[in-house]
Amino acid sequence: MNCGLLQSWAGARYLEQIATIISGMINITDDPKGETYKALLKFAVAHCQSFSLVWRYKMRLKPAEDEMFAALAPFLISERDTKKWPGTELLSGKATIRHYKVAPQVLPVLYRADSLYSWQHPKLPEDLAFYLPNGENWLASVAHEKMAWVADSKLSVETLLKAVPGLQVK
Repeated sequence: MNCGLLQSWAGARYLEQIATIISGMINITDDPKGETYKALLKFAVAHCQSFSLVWRYKMRLKPAEDEMFAALAPFLISERDTKKWPGTELLSGKATIRHYKVAPQVLPVLYRADSLYSWQHPKLPEDLAFYLPNGENWLASVAHEKMAWVADSKLSVETLLKAVPGLQVK
């Protein structure tokens, strides 16, 4: 193998890791599904105090959304109409973002989604996100765009991958 090419690749990889550390953002590159999704949620619950889901009421609701709303009602902290939430800003109209308290009892409700990118209208509310105790966003997703990331400058990629086997990150 060409040593210059290897050195260039290693240098680029090193710079990418440094950029990730500096920004504190770890991009999730593939939809976490099954046990990987469950492990990600468990890890988020261990680190975060609250989570949010977005409800698009201008669109027709499905029974699954109504059931989700009822199951999460005891954990509701706040709700507000907004044009903006982590990773998204609407050009027109508004949606309702609901923040919920993290508790072990919410995990079975969140497991109703098959994967992180399953959080899409019309079957479910949209864009699951988790927040640290200081209110900063820790995990964000834009499900219809198939984008998600963890924003935690204190979390190493290695720690995340050890806690969430099968997670694909960049």
